[in-house]
Amino acid sequence: MTFLYIETNFLIGYAKNQDQDAETLIRDLHSLQPLKIFIPSICCMESFSVLEGEKKRRKEFEHGLNKEIKTLQGNINSVYSKQICKDFQTAIVNNQRMTNDIGSRLFKALDWISKYAELIDLEKSILLKSINTILIPDPTDNLILTSILNHSKQDLPATKVFLSNNSKDFGKKEIKEILQDAGVSKYLTSTKDFWGWLKT
Repeated sequence: MTFLYIETNFLIGYAKNQDQDAETLIRDLHSLQPLKIFIPSICCMESFSVLEGEKKRRKEFEHGLNKEIKTLQGNINSVYSKQICKDFQTAIVNNQRMTNDIGSRLFKALDWISKYAELIDLEKSILLKSINTILIPDPTDNLILTSILNHSKQDLPATKVFLSNNSKDFGKKEIKEILQDAGVSKYLTSTKDFWGWLKT
């Protein structure tokens, strides 16, 4: 039995279509038994916050394009101005489509989580330990790590792997050592690396 711990970046990488190997994992999980997926429940909430941030950023991008279009429309005699306006209007439409696609894909990933993964609940003891033991400066990532450590320390016979491309926080030597002490034998930074490890 293999336990695979994932976190928010897996969901966001899938939502933004940045991780084709995550796409394969979501599609083919049923054929990869015995493999169990675990994710801290707070990652689902964090993914909504990331989505809202992405929507805001893309709205600002659209606002900037609209401002440029208004400026360019004042130059009525320039053929280049007209072409740039047309290109910007196309960019606005594609920007909106991309925003909708990211949201749709995130909800697809969360639906997959609800069916095939196990949520690590945020218990009082985990919250208190996260507040009192700062392993990672970012409080959300510290809470995610504390949730995974608490679950992994349970006496459950399995090979435990943690997948996160957030190597800035989770990939530090001291954090990997803490994970190993808790029973997580492998830390991987990409779904592609996980596939490679799984086939060895």
